Amino acid sequence: MTDAHDPIGPSPSWHAWRDSAGLGLWSCLDSESAVASFTAAGFDYLAIDLQHGMLPPSAVHRIARVLRATPTTCVVRVAWNRPELVMQALDFGAELVVVPMVESAAEAAAAVHAASYPPDGARSWGPLWPDTARRPGDANAIVGCLAMVETRRGLDRVEEIAATPGLAGIYVGPNDLALGLGRGRATYSDDDVVHDALQSVANVCDRHGILAGLHCSSLEMARYWQPRGFQMLTIGTDTSLLSDAALALAARSRAEPAPVVRGY
Repeated sequence: MTDAHDPIGPSPSWHAWRDSAGLGLWSCLDSESAVASFTAAGFDYLAIDLQHGMLPPSAVHRIARVLRATPTTCVVRVAWNRPELVMQALDFGAELVVVPMVESAAEAAAAVHAASYPPDGARSWGPLWPDTARRPGDANAIVGCLAMVETRRGLDRVEEIAATPGLAGIYVGPNDLALGLGRGRATYSDDDVVHDALQSVANVCDRHGILAGLHCSSLEMARYWQPRGFQMLTIGTDTSLLSDAALALAARSRAEPAPVVRGY
């Protein structure tokens, strides 16, 4: 039920993912209709990609309004670790903000600071309707900030990053991490260095009691890593889902004889 002090709604589901893993999709396309279709499928979160995606920042508010009518958590990856980008994503309706290329405790602390209202941080008051009905303290408890560890420097400092007060979790980009470790396009399934790096992040997050998130290239990858400590698992992107569906349909159309149509 809605709390008397929070007319917007209950705390988002991401708080429960450490006990029951959250599975989500990554969105690179500016399409509210596609988002509505994805949320109807029952995913725990949808992540809007402002770093590599084709969406303008203003799309966050439109998509967040669609998600508000569903149990799906609105996640936003900002383009870079800059306070104005973190604050804007939250003002537009993000419940979790993912900050890329975090390489130190100081950088993680800066992201958390931007995501929290005083006295916990320095977030400026400017949320769009209807979030102005929330009290600052309530908002601080509801939203969260995740640091992306995807470089050698970040991996070397993952323990201190995870210890950052107020950090909701660490999200791993395995492709960039493999590149940063000098392993090229290697994956956890064919390279022990990449595999052990991912496992080390999950272990550190568990020790510090924060979320461990992972960008997965397949459902099989998510099924492998969930029992090994990752609780926030992205299992697909809107672009890959469209491409896979189109390729599958094209393959079927060539393999099966065309139906005979008679009359109008």
